[in-house]
Amino acid sequence: MKKLPIIISVIASLTVGVAVGLTIGFAASRTQTKPITSSSSTISSQSSFSSEPSTSSLPIIENFTVSFKNYDGTLLSEAVVKKGETAIYNGPTPTRAETSEYTYTFNGWDQPLENITSDCVRIAQYIETLKPVTNYYKVTFKNYDGLLLQETTVEEGKNAVYSGQTPTKPSTSTHTYTFTGWDGSLENITSDCVRVAQFSETQTKFIVSFKNYDGTLLYETYVESGKTATYVGPVPTREETSEYTYTLMVGIIL
Repeated sequence: MKKLPIIISVIASLTVGVAVGLTIGFAASRTQTKPITSSSSTISSQSSFSSEPSTSSLPIIENFTVSFKNYDGTLLSEAVVKKGETAIYNGPTPTRAETSEYTYTFNGWDQPLENITSDCVRIAQYIETLKPVTNYYKVTFKNYDGLLLQETTVEEGKNAVYSGQTPTKPSTSTHTYTFTGWDGSLENITSDCVRVAQFSETQTKFIVSFKNYDGTLLYETYVESGKTATYVGPVPTREETSEYTYTLMVGIIL
């Protein structure tokens, strides 16, 4: 059988057959003189190339989350870490409140932070320290006459503090009294103790005693410091003897 030529009209800028890699861009008609055989008459769709780049050779980067928590489960911080790398904690230093018996000091985490290979949690760890036993003592403050002024409790080795009213002592006819402190130290208390108020004494008046020649008391009076004593008692007398009589010498202050 005689094979007929096939006329292919090609439009400008038409791309034909990626499989043969040829772009035909003619404006005129063109006559195909070579018979089309079965092997060349079909443009295989399997010859098309993908425009997407291949990713089969790119490395896969794995990231993991490390959650840092306090002893009570409180979330402190989170860090995203590449596989095999070390997690870094950037939060505030973990703390734990002290109790009546113990204090706590942060001492790291319950598991290593190196070579992270999965999502994980790290719990804060603490050193527990027993508080020293503390003794307390009673300090009793009393006035000069034994009157209770104040009682206070003081930690061993600490100083006692008196916070009551200033102790007083009544004046007498001849003296006044000024509070000066306590009969014992208030520092470094190491046992139960009593502290008694102490006073300085100031003599404000003096007793002037008037006596007769034989020692008989005639009169006494109180005289302020620097003042003059005045005798207002009976006129002193002395019995005369067979030889002498006696006359009081006026003006002499005894």
